[in-house]
Amino acid sequence: MRAAFLLAVLAIPFPAQLACSQFVNAQFVNAVEFPTERLPRANWERELVWLKNIGVRDVSAGEVSSALLQLLRRLEMRVWVRSPSALSEQDMAAHGGPVKWMDGSAPVPQPVVRVSASDPAALFRSRAAIASGRGTLLWADVEDTLTTQGVFQKGAVSFAGNERAGAAIVRREAALLRTWTPLLSAARRRSVSGRFPPGVQASALVSTAGLGSAVSLVNQSSKPFSGPLKIGKLRIPNAKAAPGQAVWLPLDLSLSASGLCADCAVFAPSDRIVHATAELRGIEFENGILAMEFTAPEEAEVLVRLSHRPSGPLIAGGRPREFDWDESASTARIVIPAGKAPVFDTRIGIAIEPPESSAFFTSAKSLLLGQTNRLHAQFSSAALAARSRLLAPAYFQVKAAPKSETEIDYEVTPPPGALHGERVEFALEADGVRLGHARLQLLRPASVRLADAVSLHFGAEAELPSVPPLVASTGDVRIRIRNNDSAIRNYTLDAQCEGVDLLPARTEIAVGASAEREVTLRAIGGSGVHSCNLVLGGMAPGNLTTAFRHALFKRGEAMAYRADLDADGEDEWIIENQKLRAVFSAREGGRWLEFVSKDNNWNALPAAGALRNAGSVEVTASSGREGSVQFSGKGWRRTIRLGGGDSYLAIEQDSPLPFEIPASGPSGSLMLGVARTAPNRAVYLLDRFTETQFAEAMERLMGGPVRP
Repeated sequence: MRAAFLLAVLAIPFPAQLACSQFVNAQFVNAVEFPTERLPRANWERELVWLKNIGVRDVSAGEVSSALLQLLRRLEMRVWVRSPSALSEQDMAAHGGPVKWMDGSAPVPQPVVRVSASDPAALFRSRAAIASGRGTLLWADVEDTLTTQGVFQKGAVSFAGNERAGAAIVRREAALLRTWTPLLSAARRRSVSGRFPPGVQASALVSTAGLGSAVSLVNQSSKPFSGPLKIGKLRIPNAKAAPGQAVWLPLDLSLSASGLCADCAVFAPSDRIVHATAELRGIEFENGILAMEFTAPEEAEVLVRLSHRPSGPLIAGGRPREFDWDESASTARIVIPAGKAPVFDTRIGIAIEPPESSAFFTSAKSLLLGQTNRLHAQFSSAALAARSRLLAPAYFQVKAAPKSETEIDYEVTPPPGALHGERVEFALEADGVRLGHARLQLLRPASVRLADAVSLHFGAEAELPSVPPLVASTGDVRIRIRNNDSAIRNYTLDAQCEGVDLLPARTEIAVGASAEREVTLRAIGGSGVHSCNLVLGGMAPGNLTTAFRHALFKRGEAMAYRADLDADGEDEWIIENQKLRAVFSAREGGRWLEFVSKDNNWNALPAAGALRNAGSVEVTASSGREGSVQFSGKGWRRTIRLGGGDSYLAIEQDSPLPFEIPASGPSGSLMLGVARTAPNRAVYLLDRFTETQFAEAMERLMGGPVRP
């Protein structure tokens, strides 16, 4: 039973709120560049919430808008404004605003070390900055961005919110600094004794108040390192670092006074982490259990000095394990299992002693926005329940509703300004001691998603979802409804489009708890781009309205039209049939942005596109059995044609075309071919073929005109 309870406790993420409050006066800042001018506006909220959740509180921006300031204020994040203008006193941190630093008059702590999240050496460069204990670590290239000309620049997080390799480093450093920053601000650098081969460096930060030390061990070599490290009289007998790794090792760290553990005041001054050979990210003590979170690329160990033998059990990496107790030294030696790549998180927890009292949440996972939610808490005694209270974030409405002598249901209502996806901290407290906590995610009650919404592709690297969503089809519109509630919900879906009928106009649908269901509607009417609305009813506090655009075309036809796919205020030109979609910019000489096979949503063009030229263009287009788009510039003209049932696109222009269009990457049996029938004319074939079929198709295209 104790082991099961310990497993449940270890499943709860460590709190971030207290660490953030200690961060305010720290001399080391961990910030992320947030290029609002190059990041689509629709992504701001989601990405700021992600940064807050992983432990980043500070961002750097150019000109800031009122919308950005409002988001930062809601998330209690701070901003460094590189080009301040039109900022009021209420925007400044002294008056409760998010603007903490400005270039010139109030700069961030120096020096500023700028590290690209896509740099292969990002971990080593960031560790060097952290090990200095001073200044600002500024992360760049965290997000996918677009230049003012629509040129794609790859980041560690895609437009769709998917994390690439560099995001793991940003996560890892944010988690480390969230815990260690208070100690960094009161530490001094010390040399580390040991024999280090080429490519291995070690440095130490030692608390001036004797609260503990940390050793930064970096291995940039191709061989694993292991060996003893010494800082004065302190020693790690067998420190180790895998090739290409860096670890932050605790040494002689006080459990009660270091500041790394908010609830460890009950430990004696002599209770300490003697050393660990994995990176310590956080410590927590509640309900008699000492839990520690590590970054462990490989199996490691931690040696803890305690006043008495722990009562056990020990849970490490989610499983019961044994630990060694040395009675003479009063130390527990605990194995730390290796974590999973790319972040290498692992947790251990050991029961120090049976608690006189305990309390914990049961089945606490998420809170729904706009609704009153119930958090169920269980207490070890009626007296404890009567003395307890719920610690909640500011502006949350909380009402206790006792369920029994030892159970309380708390009715919790998030504030109106709370944001979808944000994680918030709740804790149970009695007699000034925190007994249990939960870090819950705030979610909308339901969401509506267009399954076939068009995205603008940038090579094979990224896709930028259209906003508002654009669906292009011969009639079918697939809609996915997700219920974030813990109970089955019955919804109504009303659909309406200008100029066409979207049937059925009303759908009644039941969606299971935390589940998703799909509804297919049929559009009947004339070809063209139509404005549509979906209204999801049957949810509190009100209906959810989703606007989208439907590009409707008939079977066997090709449609050419314009739409702003990247939300930059400039329309792109699209020509497509049931098999292919090609997108062109009206700038840069009608640059070809993407060439997509609808069979598997694969883009054949590189991220930079093709046929790029200087100057603006005039555009004319037509749809029908053959669709066409014509770009006209100063002294030149280009025409793109696509047949209604064809898997090839023909381009002809006044000047010679490039010899070929390089593909962005292979995609199974999908094959790309370029048939040049004249220096200024080429046909681009994209379809699923065997090699024989592909050769025959290319021969037909090369043999004469594409169309009689």
